Amino acid sequence: MENNKKLLRLLMLGCRTAMKEGVFIAAAGVIVCICLDTWNQIPFLWTAGDAVDVFYYWFNAFVFGGFYSVFITPMLACIPYAASFCEEYNANILKTVVSKTDIKTYCAAKSIVTAVSGGVSLALGGGAFVLVASFFTELVNENKCSEYLGLPYYEYLQEGNGVRYFIAVIFLLYLSGMLWSSVALLVSAYIRNRYVVFVTPFLASFFLVRLNVLSGMPDYMSINLLLQARSIIGTPKATLAVTALGIALLVIILDIFFYRKVKRVVKDE
Repeated sequence: MENNKKLLRLLMLGCRTAMKEGVFIAAAGVIVCICLDTWNQIPFLWTAGDAVDVFYYWFNAFVFGGFYSVFITPMLACIPYAASFCEEYNANILKTVVSKTDIKTYCAAKSIVTAVSGGVSLALGGGAFVLVASFFTELVNENKCSEYLGLPYYEYLQEGNGVRYFIAVIFLLYLSGMLWSSVALLVSAYIRNRYVVFVTPFLASFFLVRLNVLSGMPDYMSINLLLQARSIIGTPKATLAVTALGIALLVIILDIFFYRKVKRVVKDE
């Protein structure tokens, strides 16, 4: 019971820190990334009428063709909280912080806040772009739906003016933020440099893309394609469920390694 109270206290403190350090900055960064990937089409939002829809921008930023939205957003997920451990270590306050609780509770709080803040920051930015863009044009132009035939989540594009599609892809963006911020947190336990922590998701995501290409891995087994809504496993619902479960398991594994490393670090202090 006492440990639960300590965990709750650490979670609340961590959430306040994440909000202060950059959830909204990271969310704004996501919007900037989408605009950079579609910069020459952005004016069409208010000048082209129904010629373009919100799906057009999302598709060209996250699904196909985007660079900033695919490789830079993983770095943005790290801004709120992923570097908090190495900052505490470098400030020589790690032992003091851990002494007020226990290592398991400390690591659990770090892991949860890092994953959630990373996911929320990306989802918030993606959702904000979709919301603002929807004031200028429709989410999905029904007259163009036939052009999207064969794409993953096509059936969601046809339903409710595409609302279900954008709920799905923003959820996938949340999972992406969870994964890459957790990767960065693990790296911070080994390399206690905030700049290395921030750049790791960029390098890891780029390496993952190249690995998929060189290995010839099937699309339905590719983590990055699943998170980009470029691949599907059976039905959309099944894909979302399997992807969420897979990311959750990966995050748990990363957190276990983080806990083991922190335990050794504290012991050697």
